Amino acid sequence: TSISFADEKDAFYLPAIEAFIEQKLSCIEPKEEWLTMPEPIPEKKKGRSRRRRTSGPTAQGKSRPRPRPKRRPPRRPGKPDHDKTGSSEPS
Repeated sequence: TSISFADEKDAFYLPAIEAFIEQKLSCIEPKEEWLTMPEPIPEKKKGRSRRRRTSGPTAQGKSRPRPRPKRRPPRRPGKPDHDKTGSSEPS
């Protein structure tokens, strides 16, 4: 089951749609009460929440910045590599 809406112009396409799907579409006029708009929902007041954090960046509603990865300085040509033990003496 599906519900679709067709205005006065769209209604002229219904016979072609029925021929294409080889079925008769049942059409009804909407009841007047269906066409009345509901009462608008009042907006929530923007203000402070009763439950607040007292410190930290998330207390102000901000996310914590990600730490940047430390960059190594480029290797200087001709400088000996360190071995896996961390000593600077050549093995």
